Amino acid sequence: MTSARRGFTLTELLIAIILLAIAILGTASVVTGTSTTQTLSSRRGEMALLGTSRIETFRVGLDASDAAMIAALQDGGSLTTSLSGYSDVVTGPNGVPFVRRWLVEPGPALTSKVTVRVAPQTPSSRSPVAVDLVTYLLVP
Repeated sequence: MTSARRGFTLTELLIAIILLAIAILGTASVVTGTSTTQTLSSRRGEMALLGTSRIETFRVGLDASDAAMIAALQDGGSLTTSLSGYSDVVTGPNGVPFVRRWLVEPGPALTSKVTVRVAPQTPSSRSPVAVDLVTYLLVP
């Protein structure tokens, strides 16, 4: 009469440990990728918010017939170089500094085409390169 054996053999236990390790490593890589994507998305959202804020400041100044704002919206500027009167450095909601640059060009039908570029002050792999927003404003 043979006795009934209970439990797992050493081979079965090793196979189970190997399969568990593979599953954990796969899950870890997915979590890392998701975290990176979420960070990039968050930074892109901050940059869009800061660009929109700059454009709305232009609109409010024009609505109030602010002479300084009208002067600031004369043709000029650069999206790649910080020029006086056409760039500033701002801190986003999460405390990250960004550079905003804008370019004002003649637009159709008595308007000016305003392009605002927001980029991280210190580029990194965890931030998008830049976000551009374009609008047309009626500048007196």
